[in-house]
Amino acid sequence: MSERVLADGEEGEQGSTERSLSRAYAKLVGMADRREEILGRFLERYRHSSRLSPVRTLAFWSAIVLPCIYLPLFATGLSSGAKRHAFVILLALNYLAFLAGYDHRP
Repeated sequence: MSERVLADGEEGEQGSTERSLSRAYAKLVGMADRREEILGRFLERYRHSSRLSPVRTLAFWSAIVLPCIYLPLFATGLSSGAKRHAFVILLALNYLAFLAGYDHRP
């Protein structure tokens, strides 16, 4: 009998945890959808703006050149913390440059 009570108690806690995780996941999905909607409206508003043309051009060429900086980092290794941080920062900058320069037409 005590085994059944213990099993029921564990199952109840596990079900509660699963429900909490489900709610958290649903909330994150909702936030992601909202963020995409806001970002989409922003991009549509400024996508063809002539004022952003120089920024788009700089971002496009930065996205092309930034990976060349990775090579020395890989050649010397990413063993130190500073090199790993530099790599992550360069990767993030490259991603942002790619997003900003996506609509550039050379």
